[in-house]
Amino acid sequence: MGISMDRTDHVEQAEDFFRKALEANRRLKQFDAAAALNFASFLKEQGRAEDARHILDEATQRAPSYGPAHLERARLLRSENEYEQAAEEAELALKLEGCGPSDVRAAHVLLAMVYSVLGNKQAAEEHRRLAKSP
Repeated sequence: MGISMDRTDHVEQAEDFFRKALEANRRLKQFDAAAALNFASFLKEQGRAEDARHILDEATQRAPSYGPAHLERARLLRSENEYEQAAEEAELALKLEGCGPSDVRAAHVLLAMVYSVLGNKQAAEEHRRLAKSP
């Protein structure tokens, strides 16, 4: 419902549904990191990076093997100029489960940018090459 409300520009209702879903998610035997990731993405789109970061931190703690949550966390860290931490999270995302081909490519693109900023030209070039490979 949160996603649907967001798509129809009902932002307040969307956030309410996302919050209710997160509360229910917290009570589940197995935390659904993908659902939490949707809420974090919504918050980030609303310009609420700090709130998104809290959700991503929780998702990566409760479901540490879910790569896409680590990738989204890496994106957020890069946007906050936390380049070394962003690289660590993106590298971790590539090793974990749940990342599809577009996530893998996005991780390599992010790593190419981050390593370039950090002055590691060899790693940046390697990730550029990997981002271009099918």
